[in-house]
Amino acid sequence: MSLFTLFLPPLIATDISRLHTQYSTSQYCLQEYQEQHGWDKLSSQYQELCTQEELFNGNINDPELYTLAGWEYVHGADPTSINPETQPIGKYLLGLSILIFGTPIVMQYISLTIILIFTYLISRRIMSKWLAIIPSLFILSDQLFTTQLIDPYLDLTTTALILIYLYFFRRPKLAMVMLGLVALSKSFSLGIILALTSSIYLLITDRSKISRYLRLSWISILTYLTGYTMFFVYGHNLLDFAQLHLNIIRLYKSYVPEYPLGEVFRIIFVGQWQEWYGDFSLIKVNDWSFLWPISLAVSFLALFIKKFRANKTILLHLTWIIIYLSFISFRLVFPRYLLPILPSMYIVLTYCLGKVFVH
Repeated sequence: MSLFTLFLPPLIATDISRLHTQYSTSQYCLQEYQEQHGWDKLSSQYQELCTQEELFNGNINDPELYTLAGWEYVHGADPTSINPETQPIGKYLLGLSILIFGTPIVMQYISLTIILIFTYLISRRIMSKWLAIIPSLFILSDQLFTTQLIDPYLDLTTTALILIYLYFFRRPKLAMVMLGLVALSKSFSLGIILALTSSIYLLITDRSKISRYLRLSWISILTYLTGYTMFFVYGHNLLDFAQLHLNIIRLYKSYVPEYPLGEVFRIIFVGQWQEWYGDFSLIKVNDWSFLWPISLAVSFLALFIKKFRANKTILLHLTWIIIYLSFISFRLVFPRYLLPILPSMYIVLTYCLGKVFVH
């Protein structure tokens, strides 16, 4: 019996056998998919989870895929043997959660707890202890966060790591470790845009520190490579590593290239988003919150108000919000992609309203 079943009903425990069966005849085992993206050329393990025949019994969803991948990873699998297009650390944590608690959902609760704690700690730097509680309360009231406790997506863990990075930004060596972990958590592109955010922020506030951050970038690179230890243990080299990332980029570029730009703003301000298949109709965002448009509007206004952007903590979070939104404006987007910036938006909202109405 796992520790998890002592506290919650055993029906929630993960059925790995079912996930293996579901994956073995899913879209990822189709020969056409494997050849198109070249995964079978990178890892001899890729075929081991598939049936020998060309069968297809329906798609496996992302949460189930991440769960199965995490289970395989913690049992020593090559990270390219399943779901190679998504970076591995978040899935390792899901797998570890299954080993200890019998379910990946516990990791979701841990990630949300970390988000609440670090949102408060960041807020406490610039607000009174009572005001500093409000951004965390906004998060708890936001259904986009709480629905992540049902399915093991990677976005909560990614958001937690980003907040830790932003909190320790003034401690460069630790920040560089966290930057590498962010790049490993879901998509390496997140690490790149977070590094770009840092560079722009330092360019504005203290150019003398840019060279130090660049000199310490080896820590992020080493951290990132460490996350792929099993990839190298299985005999891959740096050329294979480069090829893997080229394949990932090609795969992402193939995702609905005709998808409209700036769809994230429709999600935020209207609570709708365009379907990425079929007739491309508009879908209602069931987890939409009125705090999203208010927070973003206040964030944009804060950029033009000197007394708000003069606060270096607020300016760092404003820079992150703008850079991240700019990035996801040019790609296929899902509502959960907002999670990495919502804590920053709620911190900015509370700080600005506090300055207007409290002081």
